[in-house]
Amino acid sequence: MSTEHFSFLIVVVFVIFFFIATIYAYYLYKKHLNNYENFFKQYRQDGLYIDSISNLSSNFGFVLYYLKIAFFVRLLQDKKMYVEKGKLVDKACYEYMHNLPKEKTAWMWSWRQTHFIQAFLFFISLILGFLHSIFYHY
Repeated sequence: MSTEHFSFLIVVVFVIFFFIATIYAYYLYKKHLNNYENFFKQYRQDGLYIDSISNLSSNFGFVLYYLKIAFFVRLLQDKKMYVEKGKLVDKACYEYMHNLPKEKTAWMWSWRQTHFIQAFLFFISLILGFLHSIFYHY
């Protein structure tokens, strides 16, 4: 097998890994969709602040699944966030997230982890494909 074919095979393998990771992410999304809907409904009913990205992405299904929880994960991580310039997110939002049992937030971490794995595999596939096209003049 030539070097060109071998490097192309590596690119194809990473692309296949990316698609497998996407299928797995979709499986996890469907598995925990009820958890998300219940959590989001309860969070809204409590009248706490929700950023516009989380609000908008809640209507887009799997396409923007990580953006649905990014705000809440940042609350769990105690990241400093602003509602608007100079005005921080209310402490009640942080306290609400920290008072939830670990079982009610574990699915958020699994969505986050699969999103980063997906992004990593996609990025590596792009870089390897780009390098392959440079080295072999495609």
